[in-house]
Amino acid sequence: MTQRTYFGLPVISRRGVRPADIARLPFAQFWCDSAVRSSQIQDTATGEWLVNLRDWENFASMFIETGRHRNMPQPKQVAWFDRDEGEPERTYFGLEITGDKMVREADIARLPFYDFWRDSSRGSAALVDPKTDTHLVYLHDWEAFAKLLIETGRHRFMPHLVET
Repeated sequence: MTQRTYFGLPVISRRGVRPADIARLPFAQFWCDSAVRSSQIQDTATGEWLVNLRDWENFASMFIETGRHRNMPQPKQVAWFDRDEGEPERTYFGLEITGDKMVREADIARLPFYDFWRDSSRGSAALVDPKTDTHLVYLHDWEAFAKLLIETGRHRFMPHLVET
């Protein structure tokens, strides 16, 4: 069975991932913007060039936690134990959770895979806050989408991966 890493990418020779596999992800350009100074290694068995697994996993974990990559200006960081009472709780890709267990669609729209999410969200319930006219998405729907994307690189309407 093929070992896989973030977003369902196959790990090659326990050392890296193929750039062509990254290119199939809905945020490939976002990765390219981040990949400046990333190391590539050559697989001795096949001769193909790979993105170093450590670089890919560092990118993916930062992206999943914050919705950002290393070459973007970073917001003021607050250590977890220093978090103020009023500091918002966050979920996948750094989205703020509203008090009623929702996320704002406008926050999702800033992510590099917004159109991909829109395809996945067809048929899902969404609300509009009547006071602010803000479009909201249920937290459980967002988190189900995010988990599937992180594990497989796919959304619920895409065919499942076939192991080779």
